Amino acid sequence: MVGRAGRPQYDTEATAVIMTRNADKARYQSLLGGCEPLQSYLHKRLAENLNSEAALGTVGDVAQCVQWLNSTFLNVRAARDPRRYLGLPQNAPKQLITKKIEELCVRAMNSLASSGLIRMDEACCIQSTEAGQLVSVYYIDVETMKNIMKMTGSESLESILWLVCESHELSDMHLRVDERRYLNALNRNNAAAAIRFPMKGKINTRQMKLNCIIQAVLGCLPIPDPSLNQEAMKIMRIAARVCKCLVAYVTGPFLSQKTNIYSAVLNALVLNKCVKAHLWENSPYLSKQLKGIGPTYSSLLASVGKINFMLLEESHPRDLERRQRFA
Repeated sequence: MVGRAGRPQYDTEATAVIMTRNADKARYQSLLGGCEPLQSYLHKRLAENLNSEAALGTVGDVAQCVQWLNSTFLNVRAARDPRRYLGLPQNAPKQLITKKIEELCVRAMNSLASSGLIRMDEACCIQSTEAGQLVSVYYIDVETMKNIMKMTGSESLESILWLVCESHELSDMHLRVDERRYLNALNRNNAAAAIRFPMKGKINTRQMKLNCIIQAVLGCLPIPDPSLNQEAMKIMRIAARVCKCLVAYVTGPFLSQKTNIYSAVLNALVLNKCVKAHLWENSPYLSKQLKGIGPTYSSLLASVGKINFMLLEESHPRDLERRQRFA
C-alpha cells in the first residue's frame, strides 16, 4: 500500500503513514532505514527442500546433502547468527557451527526416510520413493503427505474431505470470532440450504471452518461475509493442489501396496473432480461450468429442470434465451 501512495502521472512525491504499536515501532524504523538483515527460512522447510533435491537426483547420499546445505544462504546466515538458527552462542567456533548444520541435515534426511519419502541404505545412499516424488511435484508439505499415507482404503467422501482440511498447506487459515455466525448458518440452517455434510456442534476449529467453506463453494451456497469469500478462493486453489496429489497417490503407490482400496480411490477421484469444477458431483447447477453462465442463470436453469448437459442440449435455443432474459 505504501508503494501505491503516489500517482506517477500526477505526483512527484507522496506521504505514507504507518500506524502501529510502540512495541513494533523499532521494527518499522529499521525497515525504513534499510538496516534489517535478510534472513533465511530454509531451516523451517529443510525436509521438503532436501526431498526435492533427492527427487531431482541432485543429491545421492547424505554427504552430498550436507555439501548442498553448505552452499545455501542458510549456511551464510547461520555462521553470522548461530543463536537464531542453531541455538548456539554468538561466539561459537566455526567447527561447532559446521557440526550443527550437519546434524540438522542428517536429522531431516532421517525424518524423510522414516516417513517413506526416501530410501536410505547402510552406506547412506539415498533414493526418492514414489511418495517423495509426489511431494516434490505437487509442492506438498511432508506432514500432509504423512497423513495421506495413513489412508486405509475404506475412506468415504466426507473423510477424504476432512483429510484435505487437515493439510498443513491450509494451516495459516485461522478461525476468527466474527466469522462463526456465518459459518454456523452455513453448517445448519432450517430456513435455507445448508452444506452437504453438516458437522456436529458449533464451528470452533480451523479445520471445521475450512470444511464448511469448501462445502459451501461446492454446494453453490452464498457466503455473505466478504473476507470469507476472499479466503474461499485461496482455500479452493490450495485444496485443488492437495486433491491432485491425493489422486496421484491413491492411483499410484497406494494402489500397488494394498487391496480393497477402491472406495478411497473412487472418493478421491470424485472429490478432485468436484474441487476442480467448484461443484458437487450431483449438483443441479452443473451449467455453471459453461462459459458465460454464472450462479444466477445456473440457478434459474436448475429451477426449470435443466440439471444435466443432455437436457440442455435438447432444449430449444429460444427457450434458453427467454430464461436468460428473466435472469
